[in-house]
Amino acid sequence: MKLVRTFHPVGHGAFYTERFYDDHERNVANVVFDCGCYERAKKGQQRRDFEKEIGAVVDNEFPIQDDKISVDALFISHFHEDHINGISKLLQNCHVKRIFMPKLTEGVFLDIFLYMIVVHRRTPSIALNTIVRFVNLINDLKIEVDIDDEEITEDGDFHNVDISEVRVGSLILKPTIISINDIWKYIPFSTREKKSLLINELVKDVPELTPALTGQVIDFKQIADEITANPNLLKKCKRVYNGVFGDKKHNRYSMTLFSGTCDKFTTCSHRCHQGVVDLPRYCTKNCLYMGDFEADPNKSIKNTNCEQLLKFYDRYWAKIGLFQVPHHGSHDNTNVKLYSPPKLGIISAGKDDVYGNPHVDVIDLLQQHNCVPLIVTENPCSVQKFTYKIK
Repeated sequence: MKLVRTFHPVGHGAFYTERFYDDHERNVANVVFDCGCYERAKKGQQRRDFEKEIGAVVDNEFPIQDDKISVDALFISHFHEDHINGISKLLQNCHVKRIFMPKLTEGVFLDIFLYMIVVHRRTPSIALNTIVRFVNLINDLKIEVDIDDEEITEDGDFHNVDISEVRVGSLILKPTIISINDIWKYIPFSTREKKSLLINELVKDVPELTPALTGQVIDFKQIADEITANPNLLKKCKRVYNGVFGDKKHNRYSMTLFSGTCDKFTTCSHRCHQGVVDLPRYCTKNCLYMGDFEADPNKSIKNTNCEQLLKFYDRYWAKIGLFQVPHHGSHDNTNVKLYSPPKLGIISAGKDDVYGNPHVDVIDLLQQHNCVPLIVTENPCSVQKFTYKIK
């Protein structure tokens, strides 16, 4: 068996694939983590240009054919445009069997809605329609991950299930190992979201929206109509939103994913990545995809997002030799705790990234901890591909 893991050149976004082949080079399984790219205010490019770019990369990896290529699992880290705007193309080209994602609660839906109108400056009606279309697109394939904090312990047991047994429409509430034919494991991590604070603060500070927020279900159309009719409400919502999350804290529910061998003690005797030599080397078979995970930089490790992450993956942490640096190498979503032991760090960022990613401090921190930063841009030559033999 062979595994080909590819970090595709999509610039500021994420499109990562793992493709399994048997001894006769027949493709027997496929897994995707995120599928999108977008840079707001990128000079000379519009939203549709980025959709074409991610579409072209998807076409290259999964070309349209009469017998559609099967994707056993698509994992979505979170619902921001630069991570999902290629999913419709992926669904068009492939037979996607199931989609794993953070639980899309009303609180998360509200966060995405306000993020689009506050940060991306979409009109309320366009933002709402965009979200509804996306939800309808994936709704029949979704499996939500919503792990109870109390289930996360260093010596806690993981539920084991083969991917073929995970049913669409189910909810993963406890630490779970999702296996492919007993040879490879995927472990998603997404804790129960805590966005009721956003609703409470809006009710308190934007009373005009209280009727829409306090019913049996949130009336998003009414919120969109109210904000459209009264522009001052947008200013109030922006103040509340930034007060709750800060200017750059929009990813508290971003799901991570461990991908690795089913033998947690496996070591790798050879150098898996041929492009870097004479540096500390760890087997890169085991990978941690981070999405835009917020790792609480410059804070105490106690009681933080990062603390939960380390506790959750405690039994595997020392064997992770490859990881996707959170949030495109942003200074606001990293933590030195992620860099020990040393790893290869994949950074997906745009060439001349308008957000300044990867941040120079992140590159410095990686190197100071003997990690190797590997930057993947939209340049096809920057692709990072890893091939492994699996027994």
